Amino acid sequence: MRAQALRDLSSTRPQTRIRGLFVLGDLQDSSSADRVATFLRDENGGVRRAAAIALGTMGNRRAGRGLVRALRDREPAVRAAAAAALGNLGEPQSVRYLILRLRDPNAAVRRAAIHSLGQLSDLRATAALSARLVGGTVSGQRLAMDPDHYNRIEIARALRRIADPLSLPALDRARRYDQNALVRRYSLDSFREITAAQQTEETGE
Repeated sequence: MRAQALRDLSSTRPQTRIRGLFVLGDLQDSSSADRVATFLRDENGGVRRAAAIALGTMGNRRAGRGLVRALRDREPAVRAAAAAALGNLGEPQSVRYLILRLRDPNAAVRRAAIHSLGQLSDLRATAALSARLVGGTVSGQRLAMDPDHYNRIEIARALRRIADPLSLPALDRARRYDQNALVRRYSLDSFREITAAQQTEETGE
């Protein structure tokens, strides 16, 4: 299967290249990561997206640089796949680039970046995620609340994974005032869990 997948990558047909990339991804063939990464620059957007998805399953962090570049791809589907792949790889150097994608005009790209920041559980993401949950200022720049309520739900979940007490004011505000009931519920759950963990740490129990 690997040999055929590698041959598929040389095809002039985009669908065949996509098939080869997905097979290599399914095989988790990290030895092919460098070859797969070259397809992040393919002329076809579907091929670029398939390359990003495949790299996210291979576990080879050398692909991180190419995926960071793909966060600026002209096609939203490629940007979203690259953001998801960086979270799957657990690449901490990608945190600041994923934070920038919280401003992406496409909701699906923002959602992928939010999810990946939750996977990475890096405290550097707390301020930006909190601002996108309720609106706020980060490093002197105003960030509006994410208009997509599914994204705000994902932010509440991500903040729970990061478990930074500094996110509590934003979660408290969201659980009280967000217009969407699901956002309020997920924010409440995250608020309670982080608060309980903080109290346990303070009492030493």
